[in-house]
Amino acid sequence: MENYISEIQSLFQQERLRDAGSVIKRFEEDFPEEAKENELARIIKQDLSLADQCLHLLGDMDDWTLVKQSENIATFTKGNSSDFMVRAEMTMKHSIFPILALFSECQLLNEWVPILEDAKVIGSPSKFRRLIQYFLKMPWPIENRDAVVSAVGIPIQENRSILIVLKSIDENNYLSFPIPETNSTRIDINPACLNIHQIESNEVQISLVARVDVKLALIPVAIVNYAAKHGVFYFMNAVKEMCDEYSGSKYEELVRSKPEYYQEIRRRLSTFA
Repeated sequence: MENYISEIQSLFQQERLRDAGSVIKRFEEDFPEEAKENELARIIKQDLSLADQCLHLLGDMDDWTLVKQSENIATFTKGNSSDFMVRAEMTMKHSIFPILALFSECQLLNEWVPILEDAKVIGSPSKFRRLIQYFLKMPWPIENRDAVVSAVGIPIQENRSILIVLKSIDENNYLSFPIPETNSTRIDINPACLNIHQIESNEVQISLVARVDVKLALIPVAIVNYAAKHGVFYFMNAVKEMCDEYSGSKYEELVRSKPEYYQEIRRRLSTFA
């Protein structure tokens, strides 16, 4: 049993979640009760299931309502109340790497994501996983919200893409990291998916789908428009602007200051060629 646990932990730290999933299946066959109680095995299975769910959501364009469209960005909404979803699609002339640099430096997100008042990194359980507390600015008369999420990047080799999966954390403790209490209303994000697909070496398509429960019995039309027109549209536009300004930016400096981390990202991206 200890060999299984050790191998799962090692694969988790390397962010080889699919390989870890295969080991977990064998662990469950040989030690079903112990596997059921193992927190790390449970989290990895949830992540793999969410990744599959995200790929399904990203591939389903039925019943989305177009809200705003520009030359390179389109935003959509679907549903209402606890099953409210937003979607955005964007193509741009950049490689994947600077986009991943933006999202790796989570502590700086509030500097360029319009809807964020602040973003705090709670912990890093593995190389490419972050536990983050977001503080969100909401339009009047809605009070501001916060969210605590686990975010992880998963390479989808067959699609030549990196899938970033976010899910809300509702436990008080997550992989030994204490989860802060909130002084506001905490929203649920289950899930949010950001897929960065390499079309050519210098062209990408970014797709975002997020299912969000903002804790309102009825979501006013103004909030729907705010989410799709302001929050999501300007988020995607900000990604493009930040990538346009990457050369000589603080992000390029941070990449140089963390050679081991970013060399591993480059190595994984090189397999898409």
